[in-house]
Amino acid sequence: MTITHLSAARTWRGGEQQLAWLLRELDAMGVRQQVLCVSESPLHRWVVRHLPHIGIVPYSKRSPYDPFTARLVRQAVQPFGSMLVHAHDAHAHTMAWLATLLWGLDRPLVLSRRVAFPPSRSLPTRKKYLHPAVARVLCVSACVRKQMLDWGMPAERLAVVYDGVELERFRQSDTGRLHELAGWPRNVPVVGYAGALTEEKDLATWLRAAARVAAAHGDVYFALIGDGPQRAELEALARNEGIAERTWFAGFRDDVAALLPSLRVLLFTSRSEGLGTTLLDAMAAGVPVVATRAGGIPEVVQHEQTGLLAPVGDADLLASHVLHLLKAEAFRRRLVEAARQRVRHFSKEKMARRTLACYRSVS
Repeated sequence: MTITHLSAARTWRGGEQQLAWLLRELDAMGVRQQVLCVSESPLHRWVVRHLPHIGIVPYSKRSPYDPFTARLVRQAVQPFGSMLVHAHDAHAHTMAWLATLLWGLDRPLVLSRRVAFPPSRSLPTRKKYLHPAVARVLCVSACVRKQMLDWGMPAERLAVVYDGVELERFRQSDTGRLHELAGWPRNVPVVGYAGALTEEKDLATWLRAAARVAAAHGDVYFALIGDGPQRAELEALARNEGIAERTWFAGFRDDVAALLPSLRVLLFTSRSEGLGTTLLDAMAAGVPVVATRAGGIPEVVQHEQTGLLAPVGDADLLASHVLHLLKAEAFRRRLVEAARQRVRHFSKEKMARRTLACYRSVS
């Protein structure tokens, strides 16, 4: 089987990590692949470093509606002999669609849908999704699949492919690395978050919940691992909430697997989430989770079984859950053990096998 992967991402987030694992797993299964990606993007550099034998076609990203970029897609796909094109984000979908419309690309399109809100109902968007070339939409959760079905996507074109986690990567013990970097005493409990600092993550609620936890539990500290456009605003909010001195904004880190085990609780406050790969990482690392009931999160975190859930935006209940886990050690251990068992259903190997089965069903 030969596959062309198309990515328009300039940054490295959960979708790019999933694509990297998919590339590696499919390569091990003997699938011939090539990747069209933004030149000098994190994904481009990752493929060059880790899978240099895979074909790479870097391009300079302009508008996703640029006809010349669409022509590049067609020119790369057909000589390679690809049986299909997998578009891994919305802009990549647009590029593949235009390559079909304008330049005669004649391969089935497989789309990844990772966000927990339906597409717009504009005419161009409906044409993109309902085009006959779109053979399958891989939804990151059953929640996303239902949204696409309600939007009007035919059921036979929808499949659920859960994100995967590299379980072995998160079997490290707590080395104290996070405390060392933040300059904190080794034994203080830390409530943390890992991911982008963006609006949909609702980190304003995160900091408000953290302030409530700090008021009730005097020696707790807070860590936000990641970067994004809201960082300055969130740093100001931490000062306003009176927790700036005990809050570490770590910025982007490539050693998250080494930092997660230092957390006593992972707090995840998204108002919109397709699934939540950070939750999988925390569960694999043995860190109990408090999260919102947004999107596909309840498909990962089962309330009072593998974590604790609260309504979106409910800082009081989120704080109450965190405080309970900081105090109830036996309950915390039960959640951690159940979560370790649960997360085995979300391995990167299962993700890749399910994706390959979808490829075979349409090629």
